[in-house]
Amino acid sequence: MLFTLLKLLAFVILNAIKVIIFHYKISVLNFSYCIFTLALISIIFFILFHFKSKILLIVFYAIQFLYLATNYIYFSFFGIYLSPKLVYSLFEEGTITVTRGIFPFGAFLLLFLIDLYFYIW
Repeated sequence: MLFTLLKLLAFVILNAIKVIIFHYKISVLNFSYCIFTLALISIIFFILFHFKSKILLIVFYAIQFLYLATNYIYFSFFGIYLSPKLVYSLFEEGTITVTRGIFPFGAFLLLFLIDLYFYIW
């Protein structure tokens, strides 16, 4: 039981660090934002871990990864945030890019998998 709790705690902390680093690369952070992010992610994952079905956890983790990776790639190329309006207007162009395998990959994207070990374990 204690070991499972430590794994969960390590996963939540690494996930929060991942989100904080992502936002640090895009904008200026303050300490209160970091504490808020840690608290919010902790609450979300502790709620999701209590469900019998792990489908919600898998869906949330996948959406979080796609959100962080897509926004980081878009911001690194264009210098602006990817808004819902831009997602809607660029969706067709984005799907063509991904289906043809022209997906920009950088080593920084591996940071978004920093908590994957504890997620799988």
